[in-house]
Amino acid sequence: MNIPFIINLVATVFSIAISLYLMKRWFAQENRLYTDLPLMFSLSFISMAINLFLLDLINIGLIEETLPIFKVRAFVILWCTLPMLGASLHIWMRRSQKTKIRILFLMALYWVSVIIIGPTKEFIIMFHVPILISLMLLLIVTFSITWKTERLKEIRSDLLLLSMIIITVIQFSRVSLMHAGLDFVASILDALAIIIAALALINPWYKSEVIEEQPAPVDLATI
Repeated sequence: MNIPFIINLVATVFSIAISLYLMKRWFAQENRLYTDLPLMFSLSFISMAINLFLLDLINIGLIEETLPIFKVRAFVILWCTLPMLGASLHIWMRRSQKTKIRILFLMALYWVSVIIIGPTKEFIIMFHVPILISLMLLLIVTFSITWKTERLKEIRSDLLLLSMIIITVIQFSRVSLMHAGLDFVASILDALAIIIAALALINPWYKSEVIEEQPAPVDLATI
């Protein structure tokens, strides 16, 4: 039984489901903006699903993870990280639209440049990981605050925080795991982090909380 394949497959399904759910929520809004959090998270999750699908093809031996395939996955991850960075900037820098666009452009330019000139997987990982860790730390701070202040009631900030911590730990240890031949451990933890994040955003506990406590409704797009 290929455990990484099964876990990645489950995480892929979760990612697609949560992406469609958030996209539906975004389209249901009366005033839709391209910086709305439901749209940003939706784009991130669909990119995660594509990356996990590629990992599954590699795990079952349908494709070999050559350098070109790894670079394709790196491009996919870029389209996962950009919306997450955009969501964070939207929360922290509401009025600085031009600054947000410049930061996103510079981050994308750096990421693509590393992919193009990178001669090995290790080289690309080494120069991408600092960006990923910085983004994860920013998200950890953001969701720590929303968890403590209960600013976002429609999502579980505590579960999102746990997911971001797991992903950050993975990024610190990814190269070491790869050299030890334990790439599958990172894949499994990545998949579990995605499943936790999906549960946090779907928040199946929210309706019961509304019935018991009757909190005022909070829309993700207004945060």
